[in-house]
Amino acid sequence: MSDLRNIGMSLVCLVLSASAFGFDLTVRSPSPRNLNGVYRCTLFNAAAGFPGDSSVAYRVVNGTLTESYAECQFTNIPAGEYAVAMFHDENGNELLDRGWFGIPKEPWGVSRNAGPSGFGPPRFDQASFGMNGDSLIEILFRTGI
Repeated sequence: MSDLRNIGMSLVCLVLSASAFGFDLTVRSPSPRNLNGVYRCTLFNAAAGFPGDSSVAYRVVNGTLTESYAECQFTNIPAGEYAVAMFHDENGNELLDRGWFGIPKEPWGVSRNAGPSGFGPPRFDQASFGMNGDSLIEILFRTGI
């Protein structure tokens, strides 16, 4: 009987420890227009700062660029509500370069491929998704607005 109790406790500990580590999120965008610079992804867990203020983001990572796709990896993400903003930082200055009226000059996108909200950027609630397991999301590159 004590062997069954030990096995049961071991299973409970295994399940609890696995859930404590969180989940992995892969963000992929097909067909970058070139291989210059860096693919940058920003993960937000609240509306504050979304999509452009990376200083208040939950995490920021640089990804990889290939001729076929750009990809970022977030690891150990707890379950919850998140939104991703990404851009192809073609000149490597760590900023989404903008032209007239703040219109992006470099390719960008957000989760759920949400578009601009009126005359401003997409809102967190338009781009957010639930994270409750390992996930792969695809975000299409936009140019301009």
